[in-house]
Amino acid sequence: MLHKIEIQELQENLDEYLKLKSPVAVTHKGHTIGYFVPTPVEIDSEDIKSFKVAATKLDKMLAEKGITEDELVAEFQQLRQDQE
Repeated sequence: MLHKIEIQELQENLDEYLKLKSPVAVTHKGHTIGYFVPTPVEIDSEDIKSFKVAATKLDKMLAEKGITEDELVAEFQQLRQDQE
């Protein structure tokens, strides 16, 4: 399961989170607003492959739903605005 942290925690302890090897979900008032994916200075080729696989899966999901990247971003921004 993905570890969740409040955005303030991330801001206050960024130097510690930069040392992590796995992503964390960033929340605001209990709602996930994004993900922090620490990246090592040297990116491992396996990591690059994993990112490419994830991007391909996301592209496929968007295509299956008939959603463009711009529409996804717009919906995300609207959801964030509605939560404020």
